[in-house]
Amino acid sequence: MKVSGILLFIFILSGFSGPRCGATVYHSNGTAESVRFFHDNQAQNGDTITLPAGTFIWTTGIVISKAITLQGAGVGSTIIRDGVQSAQLIRWSLPAGVSSRLTGIEFQAGGRINIGSEWLFGF
Repeated sequence: MKVSGILLFIFILSGFSGPRCGATVYHSNGTAESVRFFHDNQAQNGDTITLPAGTFIWTTGIVISKAITLQGAGVGSTIIRDGVQSAQLIRWSLPAGVSSRLTGIEFQAGGRINIGSEWLFGF
């Protein structure tokens, strides 16, 4: 009985000293501005930013510097058309030792005039 009481006490205390366990999901409206807002102001490493189904023309690029998941509703459902003229559509700076993920998004040309070798992503 004494050992189980000690184990229960240790188990209870371990919950108060553990790292952040639950990732948060932020639901953007699909615009580059919305994704940028959640990334810059709320998301932490391990969180997810979603994009709804629809076609979105991004005329400004975004910079991702956190280990997040950027998740659409599926290829063919969430489409981002690249209308950025002077930079990469997405510049993803991968933090060391943590995972990042891009899933469920289809990318299409969307009016970019200057297409260079790094037109979609810059790493």
